[in-house]
Amino acid sequence: MTVITHYHYDYDHYNPAEIDILKGRKLFVKHPTENINFSQKKRAKYFSSELQQEKVYVGYCDNKNF
Repeated sequence: MTVITHYHYDYDHYNPAEIDILKGRKLFVKHPTENINFSQKKRAKYFSSELQQEKVYVGYCDNKNF
């Protein structure tokens, strides 16, 4: 399981150039449109489209315990 807590381009968050490392994993992300600033919404939209192309399982982790 991999968790993305917010959307910046940094090693402790996510790197869209390395999307292939997420293949076959369950990915839990911060909701891409709720309680998030404009810049992160833009990055989340791009990231979501990349994940769809790679057919990565995505769930939302906001307000949940794992």
